[in-house]
Amino acid sequence: MKKKDNLIFVALICISTVVSSFVYEPTFNDYPNEVEFVMWWLMCALVLLPVLFNNNLNKFLYDKKDMTYSTLLHKLRDYYKHLIIFVSISTILIIVLPTTSYEVSGFIIGKFLLIVPVQIGAIYDFYKIASLMLY
Repeated sequence: MKKKDNLIFVALICISTVVSSFVYEPTFNDYPNEVEFVMWWLMCALVLLPVLFNNNLNKFLYDKKDMTYSTLLHKLRDYYKHLIIFVSISTILIIVLPTTSYEVSGFIIGKFLLIVPVQIGAIYDFYKIASLMLY
């Protein structure tokens, strides 16, 4: 993703991290459902991938030029790449990080802070992909 998209994505992640600290308790322990949620978004995006390359949308997106990318197809490729990397890293973090929380300068840091940012990030990436495919 290019600069504007990355800035929006980082802003959403930062805001949703703060929201997550107010919404979820540090004792939250239902992480398998979180992993399942993120994997559903990834599966939906991967199911749409063959649809893209098996119809006229591929040629249509390739013919459309974009100001920040060379074509809309390249833009879609970058969105898919970002979604797959984000979901993979998020899933690994959710699985690997310990469930204990730590207090740093009066602020509690823990695995529970990943819940809302991961959901918002996956939804944002999927929205960008779907909006290009429905162009």
